[in-house]
Amino acid sequence: MRSTIPIIVVLLNIISSCVVLAKDRYPDAIHLSNGALKFIITTYIDDLLSRHSPDDGLKQRLQKMSDHVVNHPALLQKRVFFGSETPPQSPEEEPSPLAYRSYRKRFSAPTQIRKDDDPQYPSDEICKTQRQWELINETYSYKGDEVEVIQDDERKQWIYTYRCVPLQDKSCLGIDSSFKSECAERDGWFRVYYRKISTGEKEWGPVAAPHHCACKIHPKIEQPLIVPETQTPSPAELQELPRK
Repeated sequence: MRSTIPIIVVLLNIISSCVVLAKDRYPDAIHLSNGALKFIITTYIDDLLSRHSPDDGLKQRLQKMSDHVVNHPALLQKRVFFGSETPPQSPEEEPSPLAYRSYRKRFSAPTQIRKDDDPQYPSDEICKTQRQWELINETYSYKGDEVEVIQDDERKQWIYTYRCVPLQDKSCLGIDSSFKSECAERDGWFRVYYRKISTGEKEWGPVAAPHHCACKIHPKIEQPLIVPETQTPSPAELQELPRK
């Protein structure tokens, strides 16, 4: 087996170029601070080493890692964090002033001035929601396969979930009494590295995790009115009816 030192040197150079390319391509959207870049690279290398011996062929495959990393969709996820410790902050916190100004310039609607007599409404949630970083271990993939999310000491995949606060009354706040309402959790899709339980195959892909707490509304069903059935009189009965 040839020495792996030249491969390590090539790998370090590629990693450095990946960071530069990623920042250039996604200056506003990319989340390099969430540990995704390191996680993507290590899982990619693990896959290569399990399939190939460290030779010139492996070097050529490592050269292609730049495209693999820069185009990886996990870099664009705000609510997934890769690292050994719990993420330090919520993804809902205010962005930096520079990023915020850039976002408002591109997407904000024209400013509307509120009048003094405009009504102000309470800011209570329709459905009380618990927000937190979680380690999801078992779930299902976008294709419906049961999967196990890869979690180990150094490489953990945290998902920022939205769960309904468990309450005795599950009704939504502020809904008219003529409707029935219920707060219910809805899943969303997050791209993580997982293992198929049926085959043991490892791959990246979307998996389900609690995405938001939604309000289900449907009208109350009243008891239907029972109308007695009427029979059309026969011709003989019509003749017997008194005439004016």
